[in-house]
Amino acid sequence: MSCLAEEIATPGDGQIKALITVAGNPVLSTPAGDRLDEVLPRLEAMISVDCWLNETTRHADVILPGPSPLEQPHHDDLILAFAVNSVANYSPPVFYPDDPGRPAEWEILIRLTGAGQPSASPNNHLLNLPKRGWSTAEKYAEQRWLAVEGADAAVNAVFDEVGVASETRVGAFRFYFDDQRWEWSEQVQRMHGYQPGAVTPTTELMLSHKHPEDRAQIAQTLDAIRRTGQPLSSRHRIIDTSGKVRSVIVVGEQLHDEQGRVVGTQGFYIDTTPDEREQQDQLTAQLAIIAENRAVIEQAKGVLMAAYGIEANRAFEILTWRSQETNVKIRELASRFMAAISASHLSPQSRSHVDHTLLMLS
Repeated sequence: MSCLAEEIATPGDGQIKALITVAGNPVLSTPAGDRLDEVLPRLEAMISVDCWLNETTRHADVILPGPSPLEQPHHDDLILAFAVNSVANYSPPVFYPDDPGRPAEWEILIRLTGAGQPSASPNNHLLNLPKRGWSTAEKYAEQRWLAVEGADAAVNAVFDEVGVASETRVGAFRFYFDDQRWEWSEQVQRMHGYQPGAVTPTTELMLSHKHPEDRAQIAQTLDAIRRTGQPLSSRHRIIDTSGKVRSVIVVGEQLHDEQGRVVGTQGFYIDTTPDEREQQDQLTAQLAIIAENRAVIEQAKGVLMAAYGIEANRAFEILTWRSQETNVKIRELASRFMAAISASHLSPQSRSHVDHTLLMLS
């Protein structure tokens, strides 16, 4: 974040031209925030997912407000990467929003993910947002782009907009407590290996598809939610009809009848198996790029360390200082520096000293 203003202001390959902020105010919370405040208007596009108009979001083309933290459920996800056991930590909302059609933050982010992709629907409002057109949360709240009824319709609408409706990575479910009746969307049926309409989901069928190591935990969770009326939320593995193991996240909310009584839970299955592979491939590629970029920086540091007799940290500080002074990225500066050093050949005396030192090492 300390280099964000520089990355926006410096032209050339890799220049940041668009920015999405989520519930943050980096103009106040990051180093050199005043500089960031100056360069944010240079962006070609900026979207803020936020409930507030602040020092950062005031620069956004559009502010997309989700429900307040007290109006939405919370399911720990990222922290589970460090868990030693298979657990789920779910907190229901303190208040239910007055406008149930207002999209949740995760729904907004899904739509943003698909905004730059071919859309299966002509009504993708995110592709037609005016430049600097809306500047307040109140104006956007009037533009409800997800006014649908029920979890199934919500999922289908989101993925029609994103253009991946034929995939089976996310699907909707409902579970009614009294008669233990299940409803699976077409995506959830395919996720388990069934063609739509080929099977009637039951608790027994659902449990039979859970990974043996996760089955007991899910059975206990079902017993608990029937007693307490809490929504079903979990992270576990399922096995489809072909024997393939899939990692899924199940995120649910309470299902109410017309009188407001809790009669079940409804929500979404999210198949994270493809995501995990894609993220691993992306991480591998990014690490290769980082290693390549670091190589020339390390070379430049080594030259400075040898020339001035300084430590590695001090050499890097010198490169950082020159980068800021010249408004050139550190990697590019180091590359130019090494090219210049290589072009200026060492004197015979210097080469002799290097040769002697190298040959005397033992």
